[in-house]
Amino acid sequence: MQFDFAIVHTLNELTGTYLWFDNLVVFCAEILPWFTLVAFLIWLAHSTEVHRQRFRALFIAISALVIARLGVIESIRFFYERPRPFITHELNPLLTMTDWSFPSGHASVFSALAMTVFLFDRTWGVRFFIVTAIIVLARIISGVHYLTDVLAGLMLGSGAAWLLYTLVRKFAPFNRRRR
Repeated sequence: MQFDFAIVHTLNELTGTYLWFDNLVVFCAEILPWFTLVAFLIWLAHSTEVHRQRFRALFIAISALVIARLGVIESIRFFYERPRPFITHELNPLLTMTDWSFPSGHASVFSALAMTVFLFDRTWGVRFFIVTAIIVLARIISGVHYLTDVLAGLMLGSGAAWLLYTLVRKFAPFNRRRR
C-alpha cells in the first residue's frame, strides 16, 4: 500500500502548476477513451481482415469488455471496497469519482480492446496498447487510481480478450469452412 501511494503521490505532484498540463491529463483520462472507442470501430471497418474475422474481433472485444468490466471487476468491487487515492490521501484530484478504485475499469476496457486488436493486427495492436498506457497513466496522475488498480485492470481486460480469442479459434462454429 505504501508503494502504491508513493507512486500516485509522486505523479500527482506534477499537477497544479501548469493549467495546460492539468487539462492534458484530464483530456487523456476522460476524452481520449472516447476517441479510442471510435478508433477501434474505424480499425474494425477498415481492417484488411475478411468479414468473418471482423465479426470475430467485434465479438471478442465486446465479450471481453462485458466479462472483465461488468462481470469480474464489479464482483471484486462488491467484496473489496478500495477507496480512490484522492479520498484517502491529500492529493490534487483532477477528477472526482465516487465508486471504488480497484480494479480499474478503464484499464480493463481499453486493454481488452488493445489485446483484441493486437491478436488480429500486431501493428495496430501495439498502437492501441500505447494509447491504453497513456489513458491509465493519466488516471494515476489525476489521483483516481493506484498503480495496482491499473495493473489488475490491464491483466483482467487483456486476459479476457486473449482467453476468448483462444476459445473462439478452437470452438466457434463460424471457424469451419462452408462446403
